[in-house]
Amino acid sequence: MSFIVSRAFLEAYKANKLRKFLSKSKGVSELIDFQNYYVFRGIGITTCIIQFQKIKKSKALHFYKLLADTLESYDLGTILDDPRIFEHIKFDQKKLGESPWSFASGAKANLNGKIDGNGDALDKVLLVGQGMATGRNKAFGEISLGEILSWHLKPRNFIKRASNSDIQRYFIQDRHEFIIYPEDVARFEQLPKGIQRHLLMHRNLLKERAAYKRGNCEWWKYSWPLHKECYKRKKIVCPYLATQNRFAPVFNNEFISLTDTTVLFENGQPESLEYLLALLNSQLLTFRFRNIGKLKGGGIYEYFWNSISKLPIRRINFSDPAERAFHDKIVALVKRMLRLHGQLSKTKTPHQQDFVKRQVKDVDQRIDSMVYQLYSLTPEEIAIVEGRKEPIGLQARTPKTGARQIRRKTVESLKAKRPAHAKSGTGAKSRKRQMR
Repeated sequence: MSFIVSRAFLEAYKANKLRKFLSKSKGVSELIDFQNYYVFRGIGITTCIIQFQKIKKSKALHFYKLLADTLESYDLGTILDDPRIFEHIKFDQKKLGESPWSFASGAKANLNGKIDGNGDALDKVLLVGQGMATGRNKAFGEISLGEILSWHLKPRNFIKRASNSDIQRYFIQDRHEFIIYPEDVARFEQLPKGIQRHLLMHRNLLKERAAYKRGNCEWWKYSWPLHKECYKRKKIVCPYLATQNRFAPVFNNEFISLTDTTVLFENGQPESLEYLLALLNSQLLTFRFRNIGKLKGGGIYEYFWNSISKLPIRRINFSDPAERAFHDKIVALVKRMLRLHGQLSKTKTPHQQDFVKRQVKDVDQRIDSMVYQLYSLTPEEIAIVEGRKEPIGLQARTPKTGARQIRRKTVESLKAKRPAHAKSGTGAKSRKRQMR
C-alpha cells in the first residue's frame, strides 16, 4: 500500500512523533523522495511516495532520491532504477527513529559521521536563539531616517533591522530600515513624543495581538522580546530560509533581527566569533547542513534553531601552539573578508568591484581549505563535498605562507589528541572533546 504525501515529515522538527511511530512499526519498505520537484502543477508542496508492507516486516528500507529538479516521465517502474535519475540507498530499518530521516549513501554517510565526530554540536558552543517577535512589524518598523531625525531619538530608542533577505555570507545588506525599540523604557510616557504619536496611530492593531490579550505584554511593547538580556552580546545571525549557509556578524549592536532569523549569541566560548563564522559559512558545513535541515522546495532549507544547533563545531585546544596558530590564522582571514565586503559596498565602478570580488573569492577558498584541514578531510572527501568526481590535492588549495607546516602540525596534533568517539542515532558520530 502506497501514499503520496508532503515530504515535510522526513525532516520536520514537529514530525518527531510520526517518525517514531513509523520506525517502530517497521512497515515502511520504500520511500521515493522527489526533493525539489513539484509533482502537482500549481501546488507549492514537495512530495514523496511512502510504501508500506502489509504482512512481512522488512529489515531494509529502499530509499530513492530524485537527482534533478525535473522529471520527464512518471513511469516509475522504468526510471526508478536509472542511476542517472534516482539515487538508490538501502537503509537499515533499525537505524530509523524520531530524528530527521536524512538518508545518505555509504560514502556520504561515512563523511557525515566523520564531520560530526570532529566537532561538538553548535548549541554546546553558542547560545542558539531566535529573533525578537514584535507581533506587528509594520507598527514598529519601516521607519525612515528622516523620521528618526525629526523625532530627535536617542540611540536606545531605535535600531536598524536585518531581515531574512538582508543577511548574506559575512555581511548584512544595509537597506536603512529602522525599527522602534521600546523595550528599555518602563512607561509609555518616557518614550520620545514622536514615537508616542506613531504608536498611538497603531494602538488598536497592537491591542489585537494575542500576546497583549493574554496579558503577556503591554500594548506599546514587543509581544515577545526573545533573549533581550543577551542582545548586548556579540552575535551571529542567519536567515530562516536560505539555499546555502548565510551567516553574518553583528558585533556592535548595529542591527536587530526579528522572527525571520536565527540568532547565535556569544556564550563565553574560548573560540573567536570570527573563527566560528568561518566554519559556519564554509562549504563543508553547508554540505553537512543539507543532511540536517528540512528541505522546503526550490533548493530552500529551513535554518531553524533545532537544526542549526546540530552543526558540528571543531573545537580548538588553545594549550597547543599549532592549534592556536591555526585558529588565529582563520580569524585573520575572516577579518580580511569582513573588510573586503565593507570595501565592496563602497566601490562604484565595475572594474573596482571585480577586483574586490576576486579577492573575496580567494579568501573564501583559503578559508575552505583550512576548514577541510581542521576536520581532517582527504582529497576524495573534499571532492564529495564540492560535488566533483575527481579529487584534487590539498596543496593546490592551501595558503602558501607556512600552510604546509601548520597543516602537518595540526593533523599530527589531532591524531595524537583526538579521543575515540561512539556512533549514535542514524549513523552520526558524536563525542565530547576535553579541552586542555
